[in-house]
Amino acid sequence: MRFKRRWTWVLLLVLVLLVGGCKVQELVSYGLMQGRGQLKVVWGAKSLDYWLEEGDLEDAKKDKLRLVQEIRRFAFDSLGLTPNKNYTKMYNDEENPALWLVSASEPYALEPMTWSFPLIGTFSYKGFFDKERALNLVEELKGQGKDVSMRAVGGWSTLGWFRDPVMASMLRRSEGDLANLIIHELTHATIFVKNDTELNENIATFVGDRGAEMFLAYRYGKDSEELKQYLEAKDDYTTFSLYWLEQALKLDSAYQAWADWPDTQRELAKDALISSMVEGLAEVAFIDPE
Repeated sequence: MRFKRRWTWVLLLVLVLLVGGCKVQELVSYGLMQGRGQLKVVWGAKSLDYWLEEGDLEDAKKDKLRLVQEIRRFAFDSLGLTPNKNYTKMYNDEENPALWLVSASEPYALEPMTWSFPLIGTFSYKGFFDKERALNLVEELKGQGKDVSMRAVGGWSTLGWFRDPVMASMLRRSEGDLANLIIHELTHATIFVKNDTELNENIATFVGDRGAEMFLAYRYGKDSEELKQYLEAKDDYTTFSLYWLEQALKLDSAYQAWADWPDTQRELAKDALISSMVEGLAEVAFIDPE
């Protein structure tokens, strides 16, 4: 009974944090959805010991779970992240992703749309455990003329409100990617600056990148294939990111130059420019894995 009362209070707390502003009914509904989604994952997760000893899990994935345990110890002992019980359980999301993120921007400006919630701050995305509700928001924002993106998420941080579980889909990642993700999310649970999504992501990305490199060198050796593959993949990602940063600057300049154009003409020019950017990616030199 005490356990149930505790989670009742947690759910109420989620609602209190989210309710506010003029759209109270919408925020209450969103808060209920978030509370149900979080609790579904929390209650559906089982300990890593269960999956390692009794769960129906193939050996390769059990090896990845053991690796998660090592990554946690390294993050707390060697990187100085705040010890917690995150990633000591696993939720099986192999059939269906547990969470979808929706983000948006103005059609002719590289300015993200933001959503604000009392106490927890402002974010440049909105999360949904209900895929249909995410799709509804996508259609609503498109109807307002926004550029919209929706993606499934394989791991996330609740910033200490809940015990974050390993998601089964995370076990498909390479050793380096898995270390990066776990350390990235543990960093969010250690450091969180209210109302500054960009800073939070930059901090977690830096710690995740460098922390994963340090872990692989510690776990497999400085000359290991695992570390080599991770560094090559990171170099490719940097090349990819720099290319798109350059293209984003071009797009931003074009948006400003097109400011007085009719919308129909701007849309045609925008489609043509973005298509050329995508085609240009084929000319970017990435590392040959051979």
